[in-house]
Amino acid sequence: MEENNKRIETDNVLIEGNTIIYFSKDFKGDYVIPDYITTIGEEGEDGPFSGCIGLQSIRIPDSVITINCSAFYGCASIKKIFIPKSVESISLGIFGGCSNLSTISVDKDNQHYDSRQNCNAIIDSNSNILIAGCYTSCIPYGVKGIESCAFLDCDRLTEIIIPDSVICIENSAFSGCINLTKIDIPEGVNVIGNETFNDCSKLSSVSLPSSIDVIGGHAFSNCEKLKEIIIPVGTRKKFEDLLPEDLHDKLKER
Repeated sequence: MEENNKRIETDNVLIEGNTIIYFSKDFKGDYVIPDYITTIGEEGEDGPFSGCIGLQSIRIPDSVITINCSAFYGCASIKKIFIPKSVESISLGIFGGCSNLSTISVDKDNQHYDSRQNCNAIIDSNSNILIAGCYTSCIPYGVKGIESCAFLDCDRLTEIIIPDSVICIENSAFSGCINLTKIDIPEGVNVIGNETFNDCSKLSSVSLPSSIDVIGGHAFSNCEKLKEIIIPVGTRKKFEDLLPEDLHDKLKER
């Protein structure tokens, strides 16, 4: 081990100051993050635990304030995550590709995030935006949006009910959900972002409401089994303007 005031480096972990920078992809087992760590990952960099498929469980201590982008992406063996009360900032896609993650909970004393109604998701308590979920998540009524990459590469997600309190589904929110077969977007949703359902290869049926004003680029790209996009009667022209031409033959007014 090499250690000084600013840097700790072992075979498994690199820590600079109070930030975990790197964690070994070869590690197998359980890991407890040291209780002086305040930040997981560097902003704009790959998550330190990204791709650690042998990591069975991880404990996040009360010292952690910030969890940066893709912090745990591809940690396919982790089954549950607890977010402590100290966490104030969570970036996008932190649980992307965590295939076996089924339990997500937030400390009830956290002032910034919650997992209300045992929803197995993380919700920004101030904006009511769902920022991270897993294949067992339910979206509580009152949630106003689904953040970018919230369910990125959630390959065990087969279905999810979106409540009619939601008004926006952001970029890549469900991208790579390869076992999602059907999605009903409720009335009230105004925006579907870029690549929102990209690479949902088993998606066969989509229902869109008349409230939709924006559908981002490649929202339904690489959805090879998509057979129908159900829209309200009298809205075909609107959706032809919103969707690429190669999807026009899938529009069904009902």
